[in-house]
Amino acid sequence: MNLLKKIKKLNLTFLNNNYNQMTAIIHSLKYSSGKYISLLDADDFFVKSKLKTLKIEIDKNQKKILYNSYYTLKNKKYYINKRHFLIRKLIWPIFPPTSCLTVEKKIFQKALKKISYKNFSSCWLDFRLAIYFSKYHKNEISYLKEKLTIYRKNENGNDNIYNNFLSIYYWKRKFEAVVLNIKI
Repeated sequence: MNLLKKIKKLNLTFLNNNYNQMTAIIHSLKYSSGKYISLLDADDFFVKSKLKTLKIEIDKNQKKILYNSYYTLKNKKYYINKRHFLIRKLIWPIFPPTSCLTVEKKIFQKALKKISYKNFSSCWLDFRLAIYFSKYHKNEISYLKEKLTIYRKNENGNDNIYNNFLSIYYWKRKFEAVVLNIKI
């Protein structure tokens, strides 16, 4: 049975506000057959050579978790704005977006079982995975300088409510991040 038919057979009654990125990934992993998983958010892109470059890196260094660098696409322009990173460092720790992650499937499945998504709603998957991998798989991570992902920065995105340090959402996220870091 092909993948499309398998997906259609799933009982998708849970497709509502609670159906999130993590749930989709957990269900999709059941149908993946590769040894490594590369995540791609719906609004991001891979550069043409990404998978080939990752394969070479995996074969060369035998790392199980790879984070690659990225271009930012904002208002139809690509850029790397160093000031953006300085500002973001004050707002939220710097870690690559979800679309910059490639991880061995076995480690990824284990991580998803350990990082609960039912609590700490303002801490999204990229943050949870970065914390988990840095704590339990630090020596298995490779950070690639190559820009292999195009990360789309959306001015109206959900993340923008957390950027104003005068906002309750900003402080809620900071508090949840500290507690989550302890619990993972």
